[in-house]
Amino acid sequence: MQNSEIHSYKDIKNKILEAVEEFSQPIIGTLTPSGQNVILQTKDGLGWFTTKDGVTIAKHISFEDPVKNAVGEFLKHAALKTVYEVGDGTTTSVLLARAFIKEGFKLLDAGWNSQRLIRELDIMGKQVLSNIEKMSYKINDDKDLKNVALISSNNDEEIAENTIKAIKSAGLEGTILIEDSPKNETEVQTEEGFIIDNGMFSPHFSNIKGKFMAQYPNDKGEDFRILVMDKRIYYPEEAIVILKITFKAGIKNIVIVASDFIGTAPNTFLTNHLRGNMGILLVKAPDEETLEDLASYLGTQVISEKKGDLSTNLTIEDFGEAKKVMSDAKKTLILNKNKKTAEDRVLAIREEIKNAKDEKGKEKLEKRLARMTSGTVTLYVGGRTAPEMREKMFRYEDAISATKAAMRSGYCVGGGITLAKSYIGLQGKAEILQLFNKVCLSQLEQLAINCDLHYQTLLEKVSEGEKTFMGMKIAEYNLGYNVSKNQYSDLLQDGVIEPLEVIRQAFSNALSVANIILSSKFIISLCQKESTDEKKKP
Repeated sequence: MQNSEIHSYKDIKNKILEAVEEFSQPIIGTLTPSGQNVILQTKDGLGWFTTKDGVTIAKHISFEDPVKNAVGEFLKHAALKTVYEVGDGTTTSVLLARAFIKEGFKLLDAGWNSQRLIRELDIMGKQVLSNIEKMSYKINDDKDLKNVALISSNNDEEIAENTIKAIKSAGLEGTILIEDSPKNETEVQTEEGFIIDNGMFSPHFSNIKGKFMAQYPNDKGEDFRILVMDKRIYYPEEAIVILKITFKAGIKNIVIVASDFIGTAPNTFLTNHLRGNMGILLVKAPDEETLEDLASYLGTQVISEKKGDLSTNLTIEDFGEAKKVMSDAKKTLILNKNKKTAEDRVLAIREEIKNAKDEKGKEKLEKRLARMTSGTVTLYVGGRTAPEMREKMFRYEDAISATKAAMRSGYCVGGGITLAKSYIGLQGKAEILQLFNKVCLSQLEQLAINCDLHYQTLLEKVSEGEKTFMGMKIAEYNLGYNVSKNQYSDLLQDGVIEPLEVIRQAFSNALSVANIILSSKFIISLCQKESTDEKKKP
């Protein structure tokens, strides 16, 4: 039995701060187009690649020391939560969490009670978020979209233009896939796919490292089959029958779309998936019509409960084929291999729409048609070398996520200006105001470091803009440093902007994780077991 090791705040405070600094430095150093790349070794230890993507860097950081590793995992959680919610802003999350923790510790050392501290942080945090919201703008045209895409892709014109093209083709709720290409150039291809308004049954069925997403064919390119059932799969015996049939046919991956997965059957599927016996994806269908449409779309049939016992009637011929399946937490996309079966089903529904006699029925049919003809765009990203291509793919992911986020909720001025101005007008205790002053200016300070600027000069310039335009609303003039132009200018006019959702989520997640660390007086870890050889040493 392993023993526990108890670490008190008094003994490990310096170690916590060291971990925060060591974890943060490689990530916050990537901020702005002038930020530095980081070279990472692949998880299998067989290769190397370069990136400026904050969350990718965060995933590759771990510490041997259990206390440092605990702190690193919490910071990593802030980054992962932000990227899961809005797809970007991970570097800002880590930067703000670092500032909250460093400044929060100063107040704890000055005698503040930790619970009182986090209450005050939450109260003032709500004021900051409210100020950020007031300084946001709505997307007006393609120029605004391109500006968001440019900032997120480190001012890469090609990535920004392809991002806008892909989003316009797929639509805001459409699916954009990013694949590598054997060519040097990047290509954008559009095709129709079938959308199910449910994602994977459990995030544990994901098969893409570091993402809550499953994709088939998998990274090995192995073949897969799809089973469409109107049954609620309950018993483990039912799961075993399905797995045996596919395994016997030499199929190593299976996607099951069914009415529901209950009882102990999901555990049977999950155990086999996690052990690597077979790649499995479970998707719950929202209604019976989805199952019928999907089966027709694939040129197969719904395996109905009326057909009888699974163990005696199910055969490999009952499984359908598809070109590709992708599933995340919210939806599932299926691309068909056989265009003829998809076209036949689409034509049949179009005919039903023509003959529909009531508006409700017609509207329902139109939704079913839209589900089968959803725009799906694939970006085939090219590059001269594999590391270059991989780095570009990360930037495409950031640009697409950020642009979609801005389309949903609007945008704010970038360059650290929005966070800096969010401090204006805050009300509260002097010590907490001082803490938030440091936090809200941390993005501006890091920009100065990464761009080799004198921070105090930058701060004076930004403040000068406020004094010069005192008669105007705060959000109407935004003097800051434009990294691309290497000059001070009105950042809003120059299009240096970032999505409101990104700033909001990065700030909220950073504060949440900082509160956990600041309010914890102990870290309890498992003792490291000594090897037999170490025990024998004198």
